[in-house]
Amino acid sequence: MTLDSLIALRPRFQAEKEQEIKAAKKKLGSLPASSPKRYELNKEIQQLYRGYICDSLIYYIYENIRLSRQLKDHEKTLESEMSLAVYLAKSGMYLEALVLMDSIKRADVNDELLDLYYRAYNLIYRQKAYISKDKVLAERVFAPLAKVYQDSLFAVVDSGSTIYYDVHIQKYMDEKKFTEALKLSENRLAMLTPGDREYAAVWYNIGDVKNMMGDMTGFFEAMMNSAIEDMKHCIKDHASLHRIARTLYDWDEVSRAASYIQICMEDVYFYNANLRSLQIAKTLPVVTQAYEKKNQSYIMSLRTKVVVIFLLLFFCVGILIVVVVQKNKLSRMHRKLQESNDSLNVLSHKLADANTHLNEVNNELVENNYIKENYVAHFIRLSSEYIGKNQKFRLEVNKALRKGKVEDALRMTLYAGTDDEELEEFYANFDEAFLSIFPHFIEEYNKLMAEENRVVLTDKQKERKMLTSELRVFALIRLGFNDSATIARMLRYSINTIYNIRSKVKNKAIVSKDSFESLIMKIGMLSME
Repeated sequence: MTLDSLIALRPRFQAEKEQEIKAAKKKLGSLPASSPKRYELNKEIQQLYRGYICDSLIYYIYENIRLSRQLKDHEKTLESEMSLAVYLAKSGMYLEALVLMDSIKRADVNDELLDLYYRAYNLIYRQKAYISKDKVLAERVFAPLAKVYQDSLFAVVDSGSTIYYDVHIQKYMDEKKFTEALKLSENRLAMLTPGDREYAAVWYNIGDVKNMMGDMTGFFEAMMNSAIEDMKHCIKDHASLHRIARTLYDWDEVSRAASYIQICMEDVYFYNANLRSLQIAKTLPVVTQAYEKKNQSYIMSLRTKVVVIFLLLFFCVGILIVVVVQKNKLSRMHRKLQESNDSLNVLSHKLADANTHLNEVNNELVENNYIKENYVAHFIRLSSEYIGKNQKFRLEVNKALRKGKVEDALRMTLYAGTDDEELEEFYANFDEAFLSIFPHFIEEYNKLMAEENRVVLTDKQKERKMLTSELRVFALIRLGFNDSATIARMLRYSINTIYNIRSKVKNKAIVSKDSFESLIMKIGMLSME
C-alpha cells in the first residue's frame, strides 16, 4: 500500500494499537501489585508505547523502578534507571538524563548491563553535540565524550545484535565511510522482514546514508519505506515523514509537504516529546508559508486568467455584432441580386427561423431546469409552513373547545386529518418530487460513504420512492437549506437531532468533514447543466 493510503487508515491502526495496550494492561491488572512478573509485563507495555506516547512509556519505566526497588532487585533497578535515561535523552531532556546516569556508579553495573550503560551516555553526549548552539563546546567536549562511550560500547556489544549494527553504522557515518555504512545497513535489512520492529529504523538509516552520498532518489525511496512501516505500527514520532516533508518542500511540492508536516505536528503533540516537537515546529511555518504563498500565486494567476477570458469574451461579442451587421447587409444585397430565386430566400428564412426556435427552446430548457429546482425548494417551504399553520389552527380549535365554544370550534374546523398523516404525506410528496429531479441522488450520496456505511433502501422504500430521515436532511441541504434550525422546522425534528444526523454522517464519510456538504451540493449539477 502507498503512504497516502496508509495515512488514510491511521484511525484504524490507532484503534488496533489501543486494543493491544488495553489487553496488556488488563493482564497486568490481574497480577498482585508486588508480583515479580509485573516487571516483564511493564517492559512489554513500554514497547507498545514506544514511538506512540512518550510520557506513558516513561511512566511504565518509573513503575518498574518502583517495583524493582520494592523487590530489592538492584540489577533491575539499574536497568530501568538507565532505560529511563535513554528515553529522557531521546525526548530532549538531556540534563535530567545526565543527572540520572551520573547517579549510577560504574562499579555497580554488571557485564550484562554495560551495553545499556555506555549506550545511554553515548546517546546523551551525541544528542547534546548535535543540538548545542555552542559549536566549540559541541566539538571539543560533547563529541569526544560521545566517541569515548562509543568505543567502550564496541567492546561489550554482542556481534550481530541490533546495538552492534547501530553502533558500527554510526561509526562509519562519523568517519564518512558511507559505502561501508550502506553495506552494513543493507545486510541488517536483509536479516529482517516487513513488520519487524526495527524495519523502519533500518530503512531510515539507509536513507540517511544515501542522503550523505548525494543519492536523493535513493534517500527519498528509503524514507518512504520507513514512513510506511511507521504508519503500519501507529508510530507518532515521525522522523522519516518529517524528512519526506522537508524534501518535498525543497522539490517545490508544497501541497504534499504541507499535508505531511501537518500530520507530523498532530502526531507529535499526541506523542508528547519536546525534542521532536521543536524539530517539526521549525519546519511547519516554513512549509505553511510556502503553501500559502503558492495558493496566493495560484489565485492571482486565476484572477488574471478570468480577466483575460472576459476581455476575450467581450471582444468576441463585438466581432459577432460586426459579423451579424455585415451579414444583414450581405443578405439585403443578396436579396436584391437574387430576387428571381424566391424559393431559396424562403428556405433561408425557414432555416433561420428554425435556428431561432432551437435557441429559444434551449434557453427555455435551461430556465426550466433552474425554475424546477427553485420550485421544489419553494414547494417544500410552503408545505412545511402549511403543516405549521395547520398545527396552530388545531390548537386554536382545541382552545375553543376547552372554553366550551363548541359552535366556534365547529365553524373553525373543516379538516379531520392528523399531524402525523400530514407529515407523512409531506415526506412522501417531498421524496417523490426530490427524486424526480435528482434521480441519482442516493447513488451519488453513497459514493461519499464507506461501503459499510452506505444507505440501503428497503423494497418498500424503493417502490414508493421514499428517502430515509438521514437522506431527507441532506436532500434539503442539496436544495440550499443549510441552517439546522430551518431544516428542523421543515422536517419536524429537534435542532439537536439535525445536528446529530449531520455530525454522524460526516464522521462516516470517506471525505473530509469540511468538504462533505459542498460535495452534496454538487450532486446532480452535471445533469442539470
